[in-house]
Amino acid sequence: MDLFGGDAMAAGYASSRPAVHSEILVAVQASLDLHLPVRRVLDVGCGAGASTRAAAAWGRSVIGVDPEPPMACAARAARAAVPDAQFAVGSAEAMPVSSRSVDVITAAGVLNFVDLASFGTEAERVLTPDGIVVVYDFATGARSADAPELARGYREFARRWPRPVGAREPV
Repeated sequence: MDLFGGDAMAAGYASSRPAVHSEILVAVQASLDLHLPVRRVLDVGCGAGASTRAAAAWGRSVIGVDPEPPMACAARAARAAVPDAQFAVGSAEAMPVSSRSVDVITAAGVLNFVDLASFGTEAERVLTPDGIVVVYDFATGARSADAPELARGYREFARRWPRPVGAREPV
């Protein structure tokens, strides 16, 4: 079963994912004391583009990459929110960018679906010498005392688009 390859899942990502990316990246920026904007940000596993929209605040250019064509199409369709973003079909293990051309790689909720060794090798290839990888996920972010609507939104998304058993690997 191809969980992420269908138009229905891409539509779900575009309309029903909790909007937490920007808040997470603001906290990451503060904790790392990053000097922004960087030249280029690559958002691996961009889905329908919500994470790319948040990552765009970090770079002068941003590229969203997803291995599923319906997700990349949904991200392109939502480009009005990130007019200068580029979106491509590609994977964490084979990023469609030049070597040493990326300052920041973001990976939101994706690394448990990839071959980590291959991702590490590929990240090393595409990152500049001072480049960083920012990894975050949503399981613990699905609950917040300050935003009870976040948990409701996360539960509704999981109800409408459940992950099949065995579709992911532990990180």
